[in-house]
Amino acid sequence: DLELHLIPTPGAKPEFLATVETPCLALPSKIVLEGYTRDAWAWKPHSAWQNATISPTTPKATSKLNGFVTYLKERHKCAYGRFSQTALLVISYIQSSSNNNTVTCRFTLDATEVPNCNVVKPKLNQKPSANTAALPKQQVTSKRKKSGILGNLLGAQERTEHCMDVTHVKKATASNDTTTNATTVKTAQEVLTAFRNTMQEKMLNFETTSDNVLPVQLSLANMTRELQGDDRSKVTMQILKFIVNEQAEEVNEDWICHSEPSEFMDEIVISVYKEAPPDVMEEVNKVELPEEVVGQQRAIQEARQRAVAKQEADRDKQLQQLAMQEDKEEEMATLNVHKRDRRTIEEIQLEKMNSNGSSVKRA
Repeated sequence: DLELHLIPTPGAKPEFLATVETPCLALPSKIVLEGYTRDAWAWKPHSAWQNATISPTTPKATSKLNGFVTYLKERHKCAYGRFSQTALLVISYIQSSSNNNTVTCRFTLDATEVPNCNVVKPKLNQKPSANTAALPKQQVTSKRKKSGILGNLLGAQERTEHCMDVTHVKKATASNDTTTNATTVKTAQEVLTAFRNTMQEKMLNFETTSDNVLPVQLSLANMTRELQGDDRSKVTMQILKFIVNEQAEEVNEDWICHSEPSEFMDEIVISVYKEAPPDVMEEVNKVELPEEVVGQQRAIQEARQRAVAKQEADRDKQLQQLAMQEDKEEEMATLNVHKRDRRTIEEIQLEKMNSNGSSVKRA
């Protein structure tokens, strides 16, 4: 029989989970499941893993173990526990058998052979430090016997120089340890792994909610704050966008990721849609053209705009000329119409009489 214990939260005491039976003799009598992970090494196949099945011994153990597996499936997690320095047991949320009375798991006796497994770290061969290597020399030097005044003087000088070298090495080592503890530096791989786990957690939580949009804010300055040297250039905005799209596709392939317009190069907001609106779908379906084609289209568009502007200017000019001609015609037609008649009454009568006389003569 195998007793399974579980640590519910980090730092808590192990609690009894269930007693199970297993035909595998390589497993011990007790294993503590100490943590959860969503990393690929826990569920991807590899030759270092050995598959095993466990079956509860009592109905109560069956219900508790089935509830634990349901918890793992809902959160897409894998539970792991170490039972030696390098041996590891994993209960995955991916169960190959549909039988509720058995649970599939896998184990390895050397977890260092599993790629990207950061749970078990191999022991490194410690090299003797400079201080420990120097002590035998000091003892040997002190045991040497010099004869005469000159010999004693040379021996004392050698011991003094050796003590000064050892003291200098101790001070340098202490200063290096102090600076290492004062500044915690992360690698690019650690930052990207933490970001991937955060995005996976957000996508899984987003799947359980009724919201249609999940805004994801990306800031390159915040991501590279704890990086130094060449690691800063390894974390780029393109890699962060790829991780967001990758995690969204892993949860649901029908989701649409759309980058919102931003004024800055190192800050962007990516909106993850369960059902994207038509304008977003139209923009997503646009094919990215080469820079030469984009330049040609821009030149054609600018030429069209110039032609339209020229046509509008010519039309305005023609309208202005027509308006000026109409104004001139109106002035010529109204000339001398409202002029005052300055003739006297006698002159008007004489003119009428003359006009009547000429008409009688004609008759």
